[in-house]
Amino acid sequence: MKKIKPLELKIPQISTQFFDEPKLLFAKGGVHTNPQLGITLYGPRSLYTSRHKQEVHIGFIGTEEAIEKARNFYMNLAEGIPDDNNQIDFPGCKIDRGFRCELRIDDNLFESITRKEILDILDVRRQEERFNSCVELLKRKLELLTQRGYPLDYIVFVPPHSLIKKCGVADYKVNKVNVHRDLRRAFKAVAMRFHKPTQILQETTLKISRSKIIWVESNE
Repeated sequence: MKKIKPLELKIPQISTQFFDEPKLLFAKGGVHTNPQLGITLYGPRSLYTSRHKQEVHIGFIGTEEAIEKARNFYMNLAEGIPDDNNQIDFPGCKIDRGFRCELRIDDNLFESITRKEILDILDVRRQEERFNSCVELLKRKLELLTQRGYPLDYIVFVPPHSLIKKCGVADYKVNKVNVHRDLRRAFKAVAMRFHKPTQILQETTLKISRSKIIWVESNE
């Protein structure tokens, strides 16, 4: 029996190249590689242009207790947060520092999720129907919030823990095909219809390093 000659593989040639961090532009031509320091030193690129908002109006969706916690969180954010865990100080959101704008929080832009609404959803036995009921509830809240005659630039959803636990994800079959749904993605998809940027803020998130959280929140 004839022996087969082993296949000889060529030694791959690998080359690498190092790229410096790109320089980012900020207000009045300020340049820095670190976006956090750039915002602190110069302010956002939009500053001194017609695109820059002097005020950012925030609306909230959640239980009354959760909305109050979120409101306090953003009010503290606006004042600035010092470093507490080797993070860069967050400079705040004021006309004279940080993102150079004022955060406006109006009680008329609170859309509460009631205990009855939560219980009605949790009482639905089938996972698919329960998930869809939750999404429909959020859609109604978005409609109510955006149809009011008040300026609204940004919507924060503070999900009740019980809804996250029971409706955070849903796995079911449609015509024998597996379907996986995620509440965060579903909320973002529904919110796109209303042309307002959104943020999901979970209460458990507030237990992490505050300056780290705030830099993440402000960049999303």
